[in-house]
Amino acid sequence: MVLAHSVQQHPFLFGACYLLVYTTVVALSIPGATLLSLSGGYLFEQPWCTLLSMLGAATGATCIFYIATTTFGDALRRRVDEYALGHTMKSKLLQNEALYMLLFRLIPIFPFWFVNIAPSVFGVSIKNFVWTTCIGILPGSWLYTEAGRSLGLVLDSAENEDISLATFLSLTLLRKNMLYAISFLCAWLCFLLAVKWWVERFREHKRQ
Repeated sequence: MVLAHSVQQHPFLFGACYLLVYTTVVALSIPGATLLSLSGGYLFEQPWCTLLSMLGAATGATCIFYIATTTFGDALRRRVDEYALGHTMKSKLLQNEALYMLLFRLIPIFPFWFVNIAPSVFGVSIKNFVWTTCIGILPGSWLYTEAGRSLGLVLDSAENEDISLATFLSLTLLRKNMLYAISFLCAWLCFLLAVKWWVERFREHKRQ
């Protein structure tokens, strides 16, 4: 592919452009972040594609979070007020904002744009917002970029020969790095759920 070859020749230039586009898309709440993560996996090597994807999403999310805290964010805050499940997020964040921000980033309970804007309305500190966003989206960023790399391998193989089901699976779901990414996401989710369970049990114990 011509574009992939150009990226290999000028990785820093294309990396900066990719980061800028990703940040802009997220900051403006334009659909397409998932497609950009897949594209990043296809165009860039690991771990750079994961880092660029994570940084672009986190930077864009921080920009719109900050805008929502200013006088220019009235329209954004109205979108949060109109969202039916907003009170559910607010109640959880009041219990433990860091833990639930990590869970909201990892589990797509709410739309990505909503998790970018609503915490500012509900009083989450920008410090907690930034670090929970970076850590919370990292497993997903790795998984999506690995999926993009798998897609690239499938396309490259399809140019040379017909792909059997076994070959397709070996290049996608059964590829070693893909299994690592899936395992990491599942392990991180289990850890957060275990922490959530412990925190709730500890809170109940204190009430007694």
